[in-house]
Amino acid sequence: YLSLSLLFSTDSATSMPSLAASTKLVGSAASKFTHISKVVSLSKFKYGHDPSHYPIKALKYVSTHKSLWKRIACVAFTGIVTAFLCLILLLVFALKPQAMAFGGGQWWSWLLAVLAVLLEAALLAALLMAVSQSKAQTE
Repeated sequence: YLSLSLLFSTDSATSMPSLAASTKLVGSAASKFTHISKVVSLSKFKYGHDPSHYPIKALKYVSTHKSLWKRIACVAFTGIVTAFLCLILLLVFALKPQAMAFGGGQWWSWLLAVLAVLLEAALLAALLMAVSQSKAQTE
């Protein structure tokens, strides 16, 4: 084990950190670290890769494989249309009844109804997409 006081020992003549002493200690620490890293993985990521780079790698992969473009465009278009239709239908048919049920048409009941419709539209669109596009994930 290495202490900072030994690593940064000072030369008594110049009161400057002793480079020779610290280099010697760093060299021995490096050999110990190499030995330890062979036994135990000291990376903070499970497999040594940063997961935040996965979306960038995926975009690069998709951009270089044109056979995926049609399938991705179809799934994305279907999802956008489904979400839009769910939102429009719920705004038309569910907004006013919910506002009346929440508070009889007060200003805050309309706000609550809009939030409820947005949540319902998101849940309905997610459910419909999961059911309709489940085959796209297995191909």
